[in-house]
Amino acid sequence: MKEFYPGKPWYDTGGNLIQAHGGQVVFRDGKYYWYGENKELSKPGTGIWHNGVRCYSSDNLYDWKDEGLMLEASDDENSPLHPTRIIDRPHILYHDKTEKYIMWIKLVGSNDKKDDWANQRAGIAVAD
Repeated sequence: MKEFYPGKPWYDTGGNLIQAHGGQVVFRDGKYYWYGENKELSKPGTGIWHNGVRCYSSDNLYDWKDEGLMLEASDDENSPLHPTRIIDRPHILYHDKTEKYIMWIKLVGSNDKKDDWANQRAGIAVAD
């Protein structure tokens, strides 16, 4: 029997910890997709919040295949996508009319106050 337990590690089909924090699951064309913040480099004391947004796919909601990063972190320290900056809660939708996927994320802080939750913006990405 396959099962998982809240608070315990959950691994993808490659044997790696699933990194889809604060994300969502969507169903499209017979498959489930799980998107979320990639926290694989976020360890205490590193100052790293994220390493982009990762995507997984599944046929059964238990076995998740890592599909890779769908939004990469930036090396530019001034970019809102730099790993030390806060991105939060990526969400995806499919727009039937344009046949595009749209992702929006919450961007927190500014260059001088990276953890200023009172200063928030939305980031939007579009892809085929």
